[in-house]
Amino acid sequence: MTSTRSHDNGLRRSTCRSRIMGTSQRSGTRHHPLMGHVPEWRHYERQIYERLKRGVAADATVTFDKGGRLKRVGKYSKTPRQVDVLVRGKFAGLPRELDLIVDCKHWSKLVDVPEVDSFIGFLLDVHVGNGLLVTSKGFTPAAQRRAENQGTPVVTVDVVKFDRLAVWRPWQPTIAWTIGTDTATFTKTRDGETITETVPLGVARDLYREMYGRELDDCLGSADGRLGSQCDD
Repeated sequence: MTSTRSHDNGLRRSTCRSRIMGTSQRSGTRHHPLMGHVPEWRHYERQIYERLKRGVAADATVTFDKGGRLKRVGKYSKTPRQVDVLVRGKFAGLPRELDLIVDCKHWSKLVDVPEVDSFIGFLLDVHVGNGLLVTSKGFTPAAQRRAENQGTPVVTVDVVKFDRLAVWRPWQPTIAWTIGTDTATFTKTRDGETITETVPLGVARDLYREMYGRELDDCLGSADGRLGSQCDD
């Protein structure tokens, strides 16, 4: 995607330069039976697409960027933003259909906080609440902490190393609200790990609408208004 590829340590640009200068294309490329030599980063993106399509997102629609044509217009930037891989549908036990944008980092260094910050900003701009950043090398502990604590519950971001993509699963969200209060609790759980934060009631309504496709006030699961699995589809 446009906002992140410009920071990819020059790996993609160096491949293009070697092609223009007439040096060997075999360095940093893979051979495709129909397309010939393909840049390593493009091969890496296709591997991620295929692994998602065969695995966790098998029940969803997975779209791979071909030639920079997979784009979303930014809500704030008003410009087309490139997407590496887009997953759309209901998968991995999530409560309803959603969009997941996947950013593919084929780097020789660890992904750090600035890359996560950039991805969060990208998601906010294209108005997609779920993002997965896949890295070939890995990520720093600080990058993982930043992904888990974005400061905005309207965005959920994960970072995962490529060799762990096959076992990756998204966070399972729930919302709890007590009638008469102006805040709600937003909780994400996965593999026994739980992250909880308190959000304003207006934000909780937006999150609930995004998660379940209906209004929070129309689904009161118990006398005190707690919302959870009893209100899930």
